[in-house]
Amino acid sequence: MDSDGQHPPDAIPKLLDALQDADMVVASRSAAAQSAFRRFGNAVLSGFASLLAGRRIPDLTSGFRAARRDALLEYVHLFPNGFSYPTTSTIAFLKGGFRVKFLPVQGMERRTKGVSKIRPFRDGLKFLTIMVRLAVLFEPVRVFVPPGAFLLVTGAGLLGFQVISWGRIEELPILLILSGMIILFVGFLADLVASLTTRRRL
Repeated sequence: MDSDGQHPPDAIPKLLDALQDADMVVASRSAAAQSAFRRFGNAVLSGFASLLAGRRIPDLTSGFRAARRDALLEYVHLFPNGFSYPTTSTIAFLKGGFRVKFLPVQGMERRTKGVSKIRPFRDGLKFLTIMVRLAVLFEPVRVFVPPGAFLLVTGAGLLGFQVISWGRIEELPILLILSGMIILFVGFLADLVASLTTRRRL
């Protein structure tokens, strides 16, 4: 839990009870517990994380959570030295096949004292970078195949158009096709490495 008084200690038993049939339990905050600007930023991050994880994530950045020690130790080496451990642990647990439960908790209030050290734009970009890195680590195909396939199909379409309409081939479609193939090959290679180096429980 955070040390700024936002999290109600009397909710800890609820998290521990929910942990009986989960590997991690995250206390989800209500809309009233966040400012409008921070609520918007968290919604964007949670939406992007849900896309990468393949599951809806109602609250990605809540620091009020409980996890099983043996499961947490598998990914503790991935945790950054900063504010991003909630993001990292959530994505890592979901992509690693662990059971993650989101538990709505009442009484989590906005900060009333002190000043937050989180900077929305700087740390928001950092959170996005961490999520992409974790997606590449656990499921690189989801990251590399869409852009690679898009470039490949676009290049092939443009190539066909040039041959049919102009009777010649220029450099752009060749560049798009080669770029798409390279990205696809990198994705498949990364997926092979991920399957050998990450522990999957799915």
